[in-house]
Order: sequence, then structure tokens, then C-alpha cells
Amino acid sequence: MKKRLLFSATIFLTVCALYVKGQSPMAETNSDGSSPNKQTVYPEGGYDNFEDLNSKKPSAKVKYGIRERPDKEIEKIGGNDYDAEFLDEKTGKWHREREVFAISDGKKLYLNGRSFNLPIGFMEVIEEGYYLVFLCSTPSASRTNVSELGAVSVNQDIGRVRKKIYYCLDTSTGKAKMFNKLLLRQLLNNHSDLANRFESEPENTKIEVEMEYLRLLNAAIK
Repeated sequence: MKKRLLFSATIFLTVCALYVKGQSPMAETNSDGSSPNKQTVYPEGGYDNFEDLNSKKPSAKVKYGIRERPDKEIEKIGGNDYDAEFLDEKTGKWHREREVFAISDGKKLYLNGRSFNLPIGFMEVIEEGYYLVFLCSTPSASRTNVSELGAVSVNQDIGRVRKKIYYCLDTSTGKAKMFNKLLLRQLLNNHSDLANRFESEPENTKIEVEMEYLRLLNAAIK
């Protein structure tokens, strides 16, 4: 019993110490800053346009599937990690889908890069709410200096480093912008309490902290 009490007291004092030092305890997140084990709120199906996506009503009466693109294909022509397919009910065959705006498989939401003039393929949405955050592949290194982009996630994938750019989709306008500290500050303009808390964070340049405050902003807007 004494050991349990001492252990609980240690945790309590540790949390208090974090607040004293100005380090607010962050929620547990994945390596990309997203919430773990979170399921999409968008019903399974295809969405032909932004309006249908915003209303959360699948518009396409077609069976869709999402698959990961082969590494060799991505290395050769670039683009995002996922492809979409639709089932031809007459032939029973699957065909590649390029035009649909977005697809939900009931677990995750994927946006079509073509919908935003971004690289080909579908992009995984890692946070949902008034503002959606998704990961997009970086453009060709010959055309873009990655250091000039927004927040960048570097993931080791089968022995190969694949870089992703964070984008933020405003569901009130349908416009997507690169998500970084500057954009987050703009989004927090009308929420002074959150803005002040964010500025006082000692590590507010880290994507994990930026994502946490976007989640708090989404919760405040609901």
C-alpha cells in the first residue's frame, strides 16, 4: 500500500513540476502528431465534391477501395502514398479511380491530391474537425526547396525516407494551406486564451505541440 501511495505521489508531483516549468503535459500522440486510434466521422463511401464531403453524405453509389501504392511506382513517378479503386459490378473487376474528391473507408478519410492541385494519389487525413489536417508528399526536389515549406514529417518507410508536408483544410472555405506555426497563429487570432497558451509553450515549434493546439481549437469551435 505504501509503495502505491508513493508511486501516485511521484506522478502527481511530476505533473505539477511540468506546470511550474511552463511545460503543459501533452496528450499521447502518434509520431506525426495525430491522435492514436481515432476513427473517421465521415461515413464510408465516395464524395464527388467538397459540398458532399462537408455534409458528410457520400455522393457516389460506387464501391471504393484504398490501396497503398508500390514503392517502385512512387519512386518512379512521385505522388502520394495511396490510390483509389472502384468496383465494376458488371465485370466484378476493380479499376483505378482518379476523379472522386475524397473517399472514406469507414476507418480513415482520404483526399484526392488532384482536388487541391497537389501531387497525384490520395492523402490520409490525420486530424478531423472544423480544420482537417492531411499529409501530402513533397513535390520534386528539383522544383521545391523543402526547407521553405510548412511543417514536414519524415518517416522511415522500408529503409527509405519519405517526406510529407502537413496541410490544413478549412471546412468553411474548402481551401487548403500548408500547416505550420505561422498559419496556426492566424487561426488562433480569435481565441486569445489558446493563442496566449500556445505562445507560452517552450516547444511551440514542434509539430506535436502545433497539432495539439489545432485539436484544442477544433474543440473550441464545436
